[in-house]
Amino acid sequence: MIAIRWLTTAIATLLLAGTAQSTAAPGETVARFEAELSGNAFPDITGSLATGHAVLILHPDRQTVDIDLDVTGLNSDALWDRLVAAPVGPTHIHLYSPDGDAVLIMAFPFGEAYSNTARGLRLRAKDIGYADNAALVNSARSFADFTSALRSGNAYFNIHTDMFNDGEIAGKFVEKK
Repeated sequence: MIAIRWLTTAIATLLLAGTAQSTAAPGETVARFEAELSGNAFPDITGSLATGHAVLILHPDRQTVDIDLDVTGLNSDALWDRLVAAPVGPTHIHLYSPDGDAVLIMAFPFGEAYSNTARGLRLRAKDIGYADNAALVNSARSFADFTSALRSGNAYFNIHTDMFNDGEIAGKFVEKK
């Protein structure tokens, strides 16, 4: 009886995990962007050996965002303490103008969505309300403007650390169809 109860619980857990990882409701149109992060990428050429991969899913119907970030070579202890304590957090998306000026367009506050892994750091958050996040970073951009900024080729994911306050690793978002 215990084995059957355990098996039933395990199956239910697997089904729920599969549901939780689903990023789009049936029939929902989403936009998917990915970034490969390194210490040898604009704008933060630091030489850091840390790397990362970020997947950003936009849900235009709900005007929400999902982030899935895996980093190797940095854990939460390396994140810039000042930004860990700040409302905007140590990881965010910047939009760069051709002259190199940066504007913060989305932030990922530090909290329970962050976790350390055996190799580094993970950030997983779903259904981040865009309007609330835009208010957090003092942005007047609409969700459509945010999507256009990501499509411009000038939006970068940055991870700010104690060692490199301006950003230790970064990567440009590219839309994946």
